[in-house]
Amino acid sequence: MGQTVQITVSGGVVQHVEAPPGIMVVVRDYDVDERDCEGIDIRRDENNDLYQRMQFGAICDGKTSDAGIVSVDLSGVDWIMLRKQKEALVALSLFTLKACSILGIVNGGESAIEGVLGLLDHVQDQAVEILGEEAVFGKTPGQGEADQ
Repeated sequence: MGQTVQITVSGGVVQHVEAPPGIMVVVRDYDVDERDCEGIDIRRDENNDLYQRMQFGAICDGKTSDAGIVSVDLSGVDWIMLRKQKEALVALSLFTLKACSILGIVNGGESAIEGVLGLLDHVQDQAVEILGEEAVFGKTPGQGEADQ
């Protein structure tokens, strides 16, 4: 049997693509509306039909050819430490927000922290799809052990 590409689709949306190294997967999603095209790669096919182009895999030097999708190896991530670091950022964000409010400072850096927290949320969500919730977030209270 040759190489396998696995594409997971749920609710009409590509959720995950798994392809061997060096294989590029291009998905054409024809369920798009011209009015909702901002920030996504919209093209027309040979029949002039509108579609969203999504590219996965075939990464060279950490970049894909044109879709902006980068694959990251998360196998070396210490998920327990990442959870603790994220908790510290949340506390720092709340402290910064409160300090800026007291001092009357508008946009004193909390948006930058929120951006990093959003990125960490996204990384964790993607990792859950591959590694499972327990590996990424640890045991939840009520599973027999306290959260790590």
